[in-house]
Amino acid sequence: MNERADNIETEIASIERKADQSCSIHAQLRDHNARLANWLDYSLMAATTYLLALAFVEPTLGLRLTFGLPTQIANACLTLTAFFLSVVQFKSEWKSKAHDHHVSFAEYALVKKECRMITAGARAVSLPELQRIRAIYDAATEKGADIPNRKFTLGKAAHLRKVYISRYLDSHPGAWVPLVKLKLFVRDNFGCDWLRWS
Repeated sequence: MNERADNIETEIASIERKADQSCSIHAQLRDHNARLANWLDYSLMAATTYLLALAFVEPTLGLRLTFGLPTQIANACLTLTAFFLSVVQFKSEWKSKAHDHHVSFAEYALVKKECRMITAGARAVSLPELQRIRAIYDAATEKGADIPNRKFTLGKAAHLRKVYISRYLDSHPGAWVPLVKLKLFVRDNFGCDWLRWS
């Protein structure tokens, strides 16, 4: 019975690790898509604001806002830029992708929380608990956004670096994180280990 409980706890811990990794990857993809969407929104806003300035401010105040270009050419360039950015905004769906990855992040965070309550001892280790957590994990996988294959490996590497650096900081709280990342890069790519645990 004790061995069975150990096996159940091991499987729950495995699900927790996978859910934690999925949280990290989905958070990274959510933030990336949100940054792209914001960049696109602000670029489109800048182009249309400048168009309005050319249409209303320049003739009214007599200011030259075209940087030496004829007004018609400046208007045409900005109109084409705004049109191109609006097409990119329509086709890219970065906002909806960011939202989908946020939903996935929330789902996997719930799985991680449920697992952690068992591995921390707040709930009893039992087969029904394992089945319940498996069901939540499977639902999160089905409901959530897909992680593109080319992004999965990079996301996994980023997650493992995050976990390693977090543990490293537990025993080296004064370490500068960018330097720790550089040392980790040098260790894993050139075999020079400056990260020996004390």
